[in-house]
Amino acid sequence: HYDGDLARSLNVPSAVAGAIADRLHATITPAEKSLLDAPVFVGHKAEALEKKGAAADGAAWYNKKNPYDDWLLSERYLREAALLDPNCDNVDCVNAYDELIFVEFNLWRTSSGKKGAWAYRASLGRWAFDNSVRRTLQFDAGRSHEAQSTYYFYFLRDYEKSAQDWEKWHPTITRGAFWIASVDRRRGRWADSIRRFAEYEEDHPDTVPCARETAKTLGFMRKYREAEECLRTALDKALAGAAEYYTQLGEMRLAQADPDGADAFFARTLDELRRNPKPSIYSEKRECLGHQITAALYRRDYRAGLQLVASAPDDFEDEARKTFDPSPHLQPWLSAQFDRMENGATNARNSFATAHEELSARWGDSEAIAGQMSILACLAAGAGRKDEAIRDAKRALAMRPIERDAQDGPYLATNLALVYAWTGEYDLAIEQLQKVAAIPCGPSYGDLKLNPKWDDLRSDPRFEAMVASLKPNNGQ
Repeated sequence: HYDGDLARSLNVPSAVAGAIADRLHATITPAEKSLLDAPVFVGHKAEALEKKGAAADGAAWYNKKNPYDDWLLSERYLREAALLDPNCDNVDCVNAYDELIFVEFNLWRTSSGKKGAWAYRASLGRWAFDNSVRRTLQFDAGRSHEAQSTYYFYFLRDYEKSAQDWEKWHPTITRGAFWIASVDRRRGRWADSIRRFAEYEEDHPDTVPCARETAKTLGFMRKYREAEECLRTALDKALAGAAEYYTQLGEMRLAQADPDGADAFFARTLDELRRNPKPSIYSEKRECLGHQITAALYRRDYRAGLQLVASAPDDFEDEARKTFDPSPHLQPWLSAQFDRMENGATNARNSFATAHEELSARWGDSEAIAGQMSILACLAAGAGRKDEAIRDAKRALAMRPIERDAQDGPYLATNLALVYAWTGEYDLAIEQLQKVAAIPCGPSYGDLKLNPKWDDLRSDPRFEAMVASLKPNNGQ
C-alpha cells in the first residue's frame, strides 16, 4: 500500500490525490515508489526543460549580434533534460539529445576563435549523437534520424551517411527534399540538387529561400544567366526579402565580370533595407558590404576599397568562422590584397605578415578547420613564406578534398593555385587552376578576369586561354 504524499507526487489537487490513493492498494516496487515520490514525473520535467531549450535556441537565431549566450542557455536546459534519463528509456528525455546535436554545432560556430573549441564541441556533439543512436535502437524516431543526418553533415562532413540517415527519416519522400538538395551539392550531384529545389518550390510556393538556393546552385555551375532568371522570377513574386535577391543578383554580375552592374544591385539592396528594415538587416548589410569590397577590387579602386574595408563592423571578419562555407570577407586579408594591388607584392609583405599574425591569434582552431588554414596559407604566401604556405594550403585541401566535398573542395584547391602563383610556382598554379576551372564551384569568370590577385599569371597564354573559355555567353 502506497502512503506517500500523492498531492505532491502527482502534482494534482489533494482531493483528486485522495481519490487516487483510495484505489491505490496494489503492492508497488521501490523503483515505482521512488518515481511517485518525485516532485514531478521525469517525462513532464524533461518536456518542460526541452521546451525551454528549444525557446532559447529559437531566440539565438534572432539575436544577430550575440547568439552565443542564448545557445549556451539552450545547451544547459537540454543537457539537464537528457541527463534525467541516462538509459534512454524516456522519449521526452531523449528528444533533448537530438536537439543538442544542433546546438553544439551552433555553439562551435560562435566560439571557434577559442583554442580547443572545435574539439570540445565535437566531443559533446558526439556524446549527443551516440545517445540519439541508442534511442533509435529502441524506437525508430524520425526526429532522431534528422539529428543524426545533421551530425554527419556538419561534424563529420560525411555527406553520403547524412543522406542515408535523412532518407531513413522520410523513406517515402522522393521529390522536393530540401535537405537532400543541399546534401546533393556537397556530393556533386548538381542536376539532382536543382531538381529537388525546384520540386520543393512547386510544393511550397510561399517559401522564400528556395529560389535563392536554386540560383546559388546554378551559380556554382557557372550558369549565371539561368541563375539571374530564377532570381528575377522569384523577385516578381516575393512579398518580402527583396534585399537578399538584389544582393544575389549582384553576385551573379560579379561572376560575369560586371562590377558596375553588381554595384547597381548592391545599391538597391541597401535602399531596400533602409525602406523595409527587418531583424536580419545587420547580417544582410554585412553580406552586401563584402561583395561591394570585391567589386572595388575588380575595378582596382584602391581608395574606395579601403574606405569600404574601414567601414566594416567589428565582427565583419568573423564570418569565416561563423559560417559553414569558407569566407574570403576578412578585413586583414582584404586590406593586404589592396596593398599588394597598389604597391606591389614585395612592398605588401608586411601587410600579409601582420594579417597572418592577427588571424592566427584569433583563430584558435585553424589546425582543425580547412577554410581557416587555407586563408592563412594564402597570407603566408603573400608574406613571402613559400614553404609554409604550400604546406598549409595542401593540408587544408587534404582535409576536405574535391572528391569528398564538391562545394568547398574546389575553393580550397583554388587557394592552393593562388599560393603557387604567389610563390613563383606558375606551372603548378596553372595546372591547379585548369582542374578547378573545369568543374562547378571553381573560380568564376569574373574572378579570374578582373581580380588583381591573379596578375602574376596574366602574361601566360595558358591562363588567358582558360579565362576566355569561361566567358559567359547568351546561351547560359
